[in-house]
Amino acid sequence: MDNNVLTIYADDIELAQNSCSSISDSDTRNRAVANVLAVMLAERFFNSINYQTDLSTGLHNIPNVVENLDIADIYLNRAVGHYLQKQGLYVIPNIRWGDERTYRKDYLGEKVAFQGVDKHSIVSVGTYGQIKTAESKRYFAEGLEEMIKELEPKVVLVYGSMPDRIFADYKNETKFIQYPDWTTRMKRK
Repeated sequence: MDNNVLTIYADDIELAQNSCSSISDSDTRNRAVANVLAVMLAERFFNSINYQTDLSTGLHNIPNVVENLDIADIYLNRAVGHYLQKQGLYVIPNIRWGDERTYRKDYLGEKVAFQGVDKHSIVSVGTYGQIKTAESKRYFAEGLEEMIKELEPKVVLVYGSMPDRIFADYKNETKFIQYPDWTTRMKRK
């Protein structure tokens, strides 16, 4: 792959800024510019491997990370999954969210963490590293609730622990299958 595929050029920035110039709020405009640039990079990457895409939306979600990085990562997660499916592989979407901006409609007009995932499917989530603090537990629990309402998954594969205070309310709504994280498995040996 050409190393220039993932390079942002001055012309790219100018094009992104011009395409978002009508947005009056500077914070919103800056996030929109970043999303446009993320889409441009993703499109270049997929085109460089001769995989045609129509990237009309923005793209590890850790609370308080810049929102557009969350969106970019969610988008790339789905795009790579789609690509792998087209190659004949079975893909289970890994659902990740940061703070409420990624799992509620109030902020971006859609629940971006769940975009591109079929309802009533098998999905995976990871708690490892995501439920260490009171704040991260709150974000994870709220996001899990929104995911269950939005996607109504048949099965949720859980990488990491499944504390009852987070999962108990949903055990009658879907089937959970828990897989211990690597650190826990190594400690058991």
